[in-house]
Amino acid sequence: MSKQRNLMIGVDLGTSGVRAIAFDRRLRVVAQASRSYPVHFAQGGVAEQSVTDVITASEACISEAGLHPAVQGRVRGLILCGTASNLALFQTRKSRRSAASGRAFEPSGEAWLWADIRAAHEAQLVSQRHSTALYTRTGCPVHASYWPAKLLWWRNHGVAPWNDRVAAPDTIRLAGCKDYLLYRLTGEWVTDRSTAAATGLFNSQEEVWDRELLAWLQVEAEWLPRVVPITEQLALQPGAARRLQLPADTVVVAGGLDGVLTHLGMGCVQEGLASCTIGTSSAARMSAPQRVTDRLGRTWCYPVVDDLWLAGGAGNNGGNVLAWFLSICNELARLACSQQSGDGASGFSNITAEQVITLALESEPGADGLRFLPYLFGERSPLWREDLTGAFSGLSPVHTAAHLARSVLEGISLGVRGIYGALVDQLGAPREVRAGGGFVASHPWVQLQADVFGVPVAVTATGQETATGAAMIGWHAIAQIPLDELQDCIEVTARFEPRPSIHQHYQACFAQMEELRARLAGPASSRSG
Repeated sequence: MSKQRNLMIGVDLGTSGVRAIAFDRRLRVVAQASRSYPVHFAQGGVAEQSVTDVITASEACISEAGLHPAVQGRVRGLILCGTASNLALFQTRKSRRSAASGRAFEPSGEAWLWADIRAAHEAQLVSQRHSTALYTRTGCPVHASYWPAKLLWWRNHGVAPWNDRVAAPDTIRLAGCKDYLLYRLTGEWVTDRSTAAATGLFNSQEEVWDRELLAWLQVEAEWLPRVVPITEQLALQPGAARRLQLPADTVVVAGGLDGVLTHLGMGCVQEGLASCTIGTSSAARMSAPQRVTDRLGRTWCYPVVDDLWLAGGAGNNGGNVLAWFLSICNELARLACSQQSGDGASGFSNITAEQVITLALESEPGADGLRFLPYLFGERSPLWREDLTGAFSGLSPVHTAAHLARSVLEGISLGVRGIYGALVDQLGAPREVRAGGGFVASHPWVQLQADVFGVPVAVTATGQETATGAAMIGWHAIAQIPLDELQDCIEVTARFEPRPSIHQHYQACFAQMEELRARLAGPASSRSG
């Protein structure tokens, strides 16, 4: 008897690595595979990576997960997920043939990531030219991370195709790594609505690539992928099926943006539920029944399915800030150890993040008046300011290492509070926030976040929220299972209630942080969302 085709593989193309995870109908993990790939950072705001590295790692993961003994022959669907604002140039190589287009497209240069801010000056130019009208049309604030600023940088610096205007439109594509993987799997250049919306180039009011922006940037509409629903089903090409050793009739589902699928994978389909993730960076999101924009331009809004939209914001500062503080602690500890031992760092062992968090908890909430501005990496939502930097304020001889550690944790959490507060202004307070990302490994930190938000914060059992959300879309698209029903498969393993008195204290701390930032960094530029 042939095996039952009852598994979905969610493929999460993250910033620094990919995971392919096979899920059953109850969203239980059956098998998984992962690969890492490097990100190149350089002065001037460079953050880029090799498209080839991403695709090679992704296909290796898909094949490994699909060949697992518990998975082989049972894969029904393959659902993709990618990061926001990922941008690369693809051109044809006429020596090779593609059944879909007559030519094979290949990457021409590196992919620019969401963290790449070398187009900060161009973002100012975009804002000056288009002002708030652009935010109204696209649902995306103007920022160097989005495509309009990046494409303007490319045009101003003579990057192809602007250095060769005679190039035929059908020899050029502008897309992200996820879109290119879809092309390699199906032969079709498509991108889903949520990923398109996260480029800042998509008019989500009219559901088209923004005509005014295209004309101003001198971008041909033919250079861009066709926009499809996240549930769009595509046929796996025979060559791709053989290469990945998947069943020939495996369905490829377009999938969506990582933030969108993470939100779904945390069980936040319904209104009244918010999600908060603190990994390398940070984010907060809320479901909405229709498109919603912020009068102050603090947040974005992306389409999901039918009458479900996602309003939210992603910040640049999260676990990366804690990692920075941890590296400082380890440098000092290593120095002290070498001075005591006299033979280098004999006997030294690295301080862990868990130890720093434990140290932080020795201090009372508020860190005895010590405030930390967490903007080591500039900031996206809700401030949209690449120029911001970090700072300690109120430091005095009474403060200990515990106070410093506590102020860093609180600074990160209060930074997320800024995004959350903007969402509450638009949609009202949720009844619960679901927590995800690396910070959920520390329950005391989750409790701190509940105290900051002032609403219950719950932790779910998946640990693989993004790929889980991808699997949900697969079951919804292929088997027509309602997302609300799939949400019930996601188990809450812990719930943290806010402590009212501490919440009030953190409200005051947040106001102090806002005032401190205004004093140190000055007002925002004239660029508006």
